[in-house]
Amino acid sequence: MAKSSVMSTFAKNIETILEERGWTKQQLADAIEMDRSSLSKIIRGVHSPSLVMLERIAKALDVEAFELLQPRQLVG
Repeated sequence: MAKSSVMSTFAKNIETILEERGWTKQQLADAIEMDRSSLSKIIRGVHSPSLVMLERIAKALDVEAFELLQPRQLVG
């Protein structure tokens, strides 16, 4: 099944933020108390995150939850 555009945006935003912060998926998984394979399934769109998990991911990345779901604005 193909990822929805929201899930694609969500995944891209997480990966971009991780890269900006120099974090690995393992570090994010540790911060949200989830195993890396489960986090990876969420990022790949295999599983959808619950609202609670969306909030935990956002808090760990120091962003608002809605920022993970909408296309990022390019600065430049």
